[in-house]
Amino acid sequence: MRVLMRRLFIVACLTTASLFSSVRASQAPPRPTASTLENPQDEIGKLRGELFELRQQLIRKGILSDRSEGPLPVAGRPSAGDNGAPVIIVEFVDFECPFCARHSRTTLQQLRTRYIATKVVQYVIKNLPLEGIHTFALRGAVAAECGHRQSNYWPIHELLFDSPRRVTDVGSIALDIGLERTFFDKCVTDPSITAQVRQDMAEAERLAIQGTPSFVLGKRLADGISMQPQVILSGLQPIERFSAAIDAILSTTVVHDINTAK
Repeated sequence: MRVLMRRLFIVACLTTASLFSSVRASQAPPRPTASTLENPQDEIGKLRGELFELRQQLIRKGILSDRSEGPLPVAGRPSAGDNGAPVIIVEFVDFECPFCARHSRTTLQQLRTRYIATKVVQYVIKNLPLEGIHTFALRGAVAAECGHRQSNYWPIHELLFDSPRRVTDVGSIALDIGLERTFFDKCVTDPSITAQVRQDMAEAERLAIQGTPSFVLGKRLADGISMQPQVILSGLQPIERFSAAIDAILSTTVVHDINTAK
């Protein structure tokens, strides 16, 4: 237990140091070195993932309580892949998040080829608009949900990542994607659509997820429409991290055997 607590303290200190260094770097002239981080936010995302892993170890030992206990429903959400695939990946997305856009254009395409097309993974999207820092994020989530209502989620998903501010002109979105304009116009003002986005946000909070992109991975439960979170990856991640997590999930027979993959 002492070792786990020590590791948790070290990782927390590193996270704080990274944040502090980022602030200082913005206030002082840059000093390029060979070890300069290409993207500090990527490193912070990795450190948050390590914190999650250590927290889950403490939960399993009964030292901390688990407020994320319980299955995560996926029925009716935008998805790609076979709805009977053994592994489910849920991405919490913000359409103004540049790292979400990079993931969509890179790693997600690799996942489609390796795991989604081969019926190993069902890839599900849930919303986490970071309203405090992204002006158009909530409207983007609502517009995407309305595209989903017309079975055209993925085209609007790509369009919004290319230009998040397009949500200021929903009519042009409907025209570009070939949506039924009258239905779409009514949909984006429907309170039930915003309520769905808020429900996704509440699920992210239950899982202690605060940033995007974040990915929840787990094995499909017997009901076929939910999964038990087994792995949470935070921030932009390479395909190798997903592959390691998927392999680990497929090799387990008991939920909660693993929590994150190295």
